[in-house]
Amino acid sequence: MKISQKLVVTLLIVGVLIPTVSSQTCSSSSDCCYGKPVCHDKTCKPCNDDTVPADTRDAECAKTFDNIVDFKCNLNNGRCYDSSIRTSCSSNSDCSGSSPICNDLDWCAPCNGLKVPDGDAACAAVNGGEAKFRCHNHSNTCYNSEDKTACITEADCANVAGKTRCGDDKFCFGCTADSECPAGTPKCNTYSGRCYDNNTNTAAPCDVASKCNADQGCVSYFCAACTANSDCTGQTSNTTCNTHSGNCYDATTNTATTCGSISGGV
Repeated sequence: MKISQKLVVTLLIVGVLIPTVSSQTCSSSSDCCYGKPVCHDKTCKPCNDDTVPADTRDAECAKTFDNIVDFKCNLNNGRCYDSSIRTSCSSNSDCSGSSPICNDLDWCAPCNGLKVPDGDAACAAVNGGEAKFRCHNHSNTCYNSEDKTACITEADCANVAGKTRCGDDKFCFGCTADSECPAGTPKCNTYSGRCYDNNTNTAAPCDVASKCNADQGCVSYFCAACTANSDCTGQTSNTTCNTHSGNCYDATTNTATTCGSISGGV
């Protein structure tokens, strides 16, 4: 294949469509190019043309590309392809690994690869039709959006519970140390993974109420007034929440009815 033809292949790889002559004459497949790469009956034809013997198709593709044996015939579209870097396909079931999508050129491709019209839809399709699977444009892979949140900047993680940082892998993650937090929210709550402003929020971080004062609950990973019995989980004995006062108490030694006013008592 001539240098100009190699340029045609390079341009096609990046998505530029090159017009081909519909009835190009030839003496050898080396005279043909990408769209109709095989010479048969002195005419350039798709490699999967019915008139091209099945047992010669790969060999003819190799002739078109400087006798490089890695070039094979894609039986789905009649074009030659480099089998060392491409896998031909007719459906997603023919693909796997890092290139799980059968694209519009009948090659296996990453979810945001060439000629994959909708990466999210493609990822859902190869994962049982579940819409939670989406295409991660940074890594070119499908991911479960219920387990991870993709990001470009930390602003994309602002509303993600427990994961306010955007990592180098472009997924939101939680902080693990103060050094990872920005100036406006310089403290890291290592239980939630969220950075916070300790000037406006002076409560102690927690994951269970045992990290707090005896009458406090652990609410949204900070020691605070309880709102439900679950907030008092971890306290030694004060495992019941008085929702009126916000205090955790021991219901086995204090059997009084909780109340918000005198009329609420007995």
